[in-house]
Amino acid sequence: MNCGLLIETSTRVCSAGVYSDGQLVSQKIIDTDTFVHAESLMPCIQEVMQQVGISTSDLDAIVIGEGPGSYTGLRIGTSLAKGICFGLHIPLYAVNSGQMFAAYAKKQFPAKTCFVCMSDAGRMEVYMAQYDRDLKCLRDHQPVILDESFFQLDEYQEAVFVGDGIEKAAHWIRDEQCMLTAQTDVRMMAVAIDHGIHTRKNVTDFVPVYVKAYTPGIARHILP
Repeated sequence: MNCGLLIETSTRVCSAGVYSDGQLVSQKIIDTDTFVHAESLMPCIQEVMQQVGISTSDLDAIVIGEGPGSYTGLRIGTSLAKGICFGLHIPLYAVNSGQMFAAYAKKQFPAKTCFVCMSDAGRMEVYMAQYDRDLKCLRDHQPVILDESFFQLDEYQEAVFVGDGIEKAAHWIRDEQCMLTAQTDVRMMAVAIDHGIHTRKNVTDFVPVYVKAYTPGIARHILP
């Protein structure tokens, strides 16, 4: 990948970047209290490409954050990424949210051997994945309801807990454990790519990682 466009929309953060010759050369990150992906993602992409003076014809790959995370954010980012790939006939790569969190945590705590990644799933539930010191996935994403007993398990006694879902459980973190509250963005994605953590996908068949099946809501009509 000589010149790749990075797109990450799985959390409330909307971000895009250009990854060229082994480094993130431009980035645009919008972190607000509400989701602005629908109106902000395309302007973000245009801005990061203008920053480095490239056009779509210079791109040789798209890298998308595949989740898990926000259903709406994932669908917006994935739809745009697939559209660009189809239009330019270039490959699509994906980086899992857990992989991004784990790579980010390892950079902060290189001596640690256990990285537990938690994506917010609402209320006290998270989508949890576990990685070892070599960033090998030991446990793929699964829904977990957090309580105090979870953090007392022997395998997590010296773990690094990282993600946008961990803050809700901060009061249960013990002194020997570490906590990194973070939202995924293209800076994390670039760290994962530096580790070779990105997987080529079939553009036609690719779908984000939802963990749970997406169930669309039913519109309600409120009578006067």
